[in-house]
Amino acid sequence: MLTKVLKYDLKLTYKTLAGFYTVLMIFAYAAGDERFFNGSYFSRFIEELLKLSTAALITATVVMSLWIVFQRFAENLYGNESYFTHTLPVSRTTVYVSKFLSLLTVLLTSAAVCMAAYFLAFYSGGRVSEWQRVLRNYSNIYGISIAIVYLLIFAVCMLQMICLVQCGHFGIITGHRANDGRNVKSVVLGFCMYLIINAAGSIGFFAAGSFFPKVRDLFYNGTADIKTLCGLLSAAGIYYAASAALLFAICLKIFKKGVNVE
Repeated sequence: MLTKVLKYDLKLTYKTLAGFYTVLMIFAYAAGDERFFNGSYFSRFIEELLKLSTAALITATVVMSLWIVFQRFAENLYGNESYFTHTLPVSRTTVYVSKFLSLLTVLLTSAAVCMAAYFLAFYSGGRVSEWQRVLRNYSNIYGISIAIVYLLIFAVCMLQMICLVQCGHFGIITGHRANDGRNVKSVVLGFCMYLIINAAGSIGFFAAGSFFPKVRDLFYNGTADIKTLCGLLSAAGIYYAASAALLFAICLKIFKKGVNVE
């Protein structure tokens, strides 16, 4: 039954996102295909305009993905679809787990599409060899593959996004337990939870600077030791993963107590 609930949610979600993905990939392909440009001033202007449009569309796709995840969660559990959802012969645990899996699927899909569009627009054709050369140079200088650093940055960004959405889920679940002002309370509670998590993480990393000089230098002097940076990124990833897991458990526990639909 979990599969059916998840499939229904993803079908409605991708119905909207598919249009964004298609337009983004068209612009990215046009911006990165050097056959379209002959080197003239007007041609270069069009190329830069297409690249700028691609960058804007990537941002819009990320924002829209987050918005749809929030909108589907609120609408499906507390809005017009809530009666149908809560009369299904499934447990609240199954419903909430399906929402979490939907969140993971949408974020990963949007990230994959945005990365593909970015490389199509900015690193396609002959520019791939330039990108490879840069990676080799960094690897020779620092003794570690810069690709690992990029993968760590990507993982931290994804985990932070998951944590952000979980904060939004927390706000919606707790805010809708109130009798009035649910939407305002949902936003305030979710935002406050996100601030608390990031403030705690920032305090922890600054405190680490008291014990590790290289960490302190990274924060105060801006001198980045690549291995120290990798260690910090790994620690940040673990922190956001633990925060997301904790929020998942808290939200599920509150959700299982019952819902107050509109």
